[in-house]
Amino acid sequence: MLHRMERDGYLVSRQEREGRTVRKLYTITTKGKEGLALAKERIREFTGEAMHK
Repeated sequence: MLHRMERDGYLVSRQEREGRTVRKLYTITTKGKEGLALAKERIREFTGEAMHK
């Protein structure tokens, strides 16, 4: 899922090495923040509709 979000421009990643351990860290992009805001709004709309039925 994270790889696809990175490919689609919602995240960027970087690798960080700590001894022999390599970690991949992700940061949300502007496009990712916009997509998250839209998803939150859709969830609010859906839960509001579901609660009133």
